[in-house]
This record gives sequence, structure tokens and C-alpha cells, in this order.
Amino acid sequence: MEPGATARLYALSPYLEISQPRYIRFGLGADLGDLGYDFVYRPMELGKYRPKVLLELGILPALYLHMSYGHNMLGLGNGTGIVGVGSGFGSKRQRLMLGSALVNSEVNAGILTRTTSSFIPVVQAQLWVSPNWLLEPHFASNFDNVHQFRLQARYQLPERAR
Repeated sequence: MEPGATARLYALSPYLEISQPRYIRFGLGADLGDLGYDFVYRPMELGKYRPKVLLELGILPALYLHMSYGHNMLGLGNGTGIVGVGSGFGSKRQRLMLGSALVNSEVNAGILTRTTSSFIPVVQAQLWVSPNWLLEPHFASNFDNVHQFRLQARYQLPERAR
């Protein structure tokens, strides 16, 4: 692909999450397809697969640690890993997480290799707008040349159907 060319991004994203709603969330999956231009040292080469991992530990309605990579479609475009601290402010219906995102994360680069990855501030939220619908906004930016915004809507089956 020539520099400056564009490509359609598409992915099949199988994902499984196990949670105890008060103390832990653990998710594991993958994005498979044409995932974007992740690695600067391989310009214009589309990624074909990328893992997605989520781990949240703590008392989720009060205070928790969030660690993830590629979670909620953040593996498309450029891979994003996040470490942050969040709170539900005593509620199970809303959560806010502040942290640091490692964008354009070159997972295949060596630990001591010079890369173009950078840490930037990130804010994420979870807002239940009905018993079954969840909105998840995400914003990360270095307020210069890296910006991510995502608004994801999720539907959860009613408890009697699970």
C-alpha cells in the first residue's frame, strides 16, 4: 500500500468476560481482520490479529485498578493499553476511570528499543442508561497530534435470559 493511501478497517472480535460485579472483571479475546496501522517501524502494513485483555480488581463500586490492552475495540486503528484507577462512587450504575494510555503500542518491539509509543491521559466512563443498556465513552489525547474518542453502546441480556 502506498503512503497516504487508506484502507477499510474491519474485525471479528470474539471476547469472553468473567466477573464478580463487586470485586473483579476479567476479559480475554482477540481482534481478527484488517486492524490498522499499528507499528510505525512497518508503515502502512495492516495488522491481522491483536489480543484484547481486561483486568479490573478492587471494590468496583468504590475504588479499583484497571489494566487493559485492546479492550472495547481499542485494538483497531492503533493498539492501546491502559492503566488507571476508577470508582463507581458507591454505585453499580456508573463508573469513572482516569489513567494513562499507551497508544500506538508496539508490542513486538523490544523493551529497550526506541519506539514512537507514548503515554497520554485517558478518561473512561460506564453509564447504565436503562436496566439493559450501557454507554461507555472513552477519551484520550496528548492535546497535540494523538486523539482517541469512542462511544460504545452495549446491550446486556435480561437476567432471566442469561
